[in-house]
Amino acid sequence: MRILSRIDVGDGSPVPLDESDMPFAILTCYGKIVDDYIRRIPEKYPCIRIENYVVMPNHIHILAIVDNGVIRTGDPSPTIGQMMAWFKYQTTKEINAVRNMPGQKVWQRSYHDHIIRGLQDYFEIMTYIDENPLRWNKDCYY
Repeated sequence: MRILSRIDVGDGSPVPLDESDMPFAILTCYGKIVDDYIRRIPEKYPCIRIENYVVMPNHIHILAIVDNGVIRTGDPSPTIGQMMAWFKYQTTKEINAVRNMPGQKVWQRSYHDHIIRGLQDYFEIMTYIDENPLRWNKDCYY
């Protein structure tokens, strides 16, 4: 469902007029919850750094770096799966409280991951995230 944001262009029209008028995501109240918890990930997991992300109308993209060299106490380094489980649980709980719909699903069961295998791959993923609002009208759930 398109509950997280809407994609707009600088002048409010659904199509960019020129290259300087790029589409961007305007967060809903649920999208703001998601944005808040993405920003909290490094607080919860100090060895995870969020490099880039975008909250789309019906999904998110996050570029997360796991830095195993971070000095910390307590638990060993979390996996991306543990991070995503925490993130989905927290956001679902809070979104459902706002919607007054306890127990409802917000996210799909799993997630799609991609291991970055070099600098070119890193920049391609960064660009993909940055340009995702541009491709929204081509999304299969648009």
